Amino acid sequence: MGKAKRCRSVVLSASVAALGATGACPATGAQAAPPDARNAAPAPAVASPQPARASAASRGWGSRVRLARGERLSISCASASSCVAVGEAGKSFAYDGAGWRSLPSASPNEETEYIGSISCPTTSYCLASDTSVEAIEYTNGVWGAPRAIVPADKGSIVGSTVSCESSSFCVVVDGAGDAAVYTNGAWGRARRVTRYGITSVWCPRVDYCVAVDNDGDALTYSDGAWTRPRRVDTIAAPTSVSCASPGFCVAVLGSEYGGSYAMTFNGARWTSPTLVAGKLGGAGDDLEQVSCASASFCLAVGGNGHASVYDGHTWRATRFTTARSDGEQVSCPDTTRCVVVDSTGTVYTYTA
Repeated sequence: MGKAKRCRSVVLSASVAALGATGACPATGAQAAPPDARNAAPAPAVASPQPARASAASRGWGSRVRLARGERLSISCASASSCVAVGEAGKSFAYDGAGWRSLPSASPNEETEYIGSISCPTTSYCLASDTSVEAIEYTNGVWGAPRAIVPADKGSIVGSTVSCESSSFCVVVDGAGDAAVYTNGAWGRARRVTRYGITSVWCPRVDYCVAVDNDGDALTYSDGAWTRPRRVDTIAAPTSVSCASPGFCVAVLGSEYGGSYAMTFNGARWTSPTLVAGKLGGAGDDLEQVSCASASFCLAVGGNGHASVYDGHTWRATRFTTARSDGEQVSCPDTTRCVVVDSTGTVYTYTA
């Protein structure tokens, strides 16, 4: 089958997350430029998030909590009792193991663009990125000022995503194919590492990351350098990658011809794409985001509540809601639990 090239609008949760049983705990995705959030009227503060309206879901899906009505969220958890969620316009929340609370805005002076990615490697540190490829640090409950990572003279930037393995090692990539590395308190110079938009990046270890772009290529960062992009699929472009370790990663992709596919990476070679949801020639909602807690536990999610669980050998379809939604992100803190957020501002918990 010929390769169907396309640029997908995605974001990736860039850290392994964790969550208690009653709460929730998440370019580089090339994102379509959203309406200017800086000119939008601020939404009312959320003092006490309310439960979402109940909807049909498959077995294994538990609590649902509405954090921000109608606002797309990015989310990351450093532990089972420490999570931070941030909305596209800067609204943010924290989970402490007992419940969610509102935080100060990540964009108090309306200085940032659309925030689409956050990574929290520790309970006291997170890094968020926006569509202008600015980084916003969160340290001990306080958001810092946005900092430009990729110079404006690079051209039009349509999205970015961030992955941090620790508070001293992060990578930001963007929809133009640029990558910048943060090491020991300093950002390195942004480099164009692929001609295509990077749709996802994951750093399972300090000084090691895996990224995929919207032309179907994969590349790795190791020992201070990026490899050349290498074609890894012949069906479509990977939209998300997650690595449980340097020796195990999963990428998901959707085909223009129908169906969702997955590939695995052992640190040296990628497998061929395998159909994991839907069917060739069939309509449906692509699985676009994936998170792996181990080589035998991953969860991939797509639009309108579709999901699929991987046990190391096979994929099993599941569903967390029948409500219409998009922009889902997923994070699996361990081999028994995952958390999903969607464009309605709701978080969903899956327990294996």
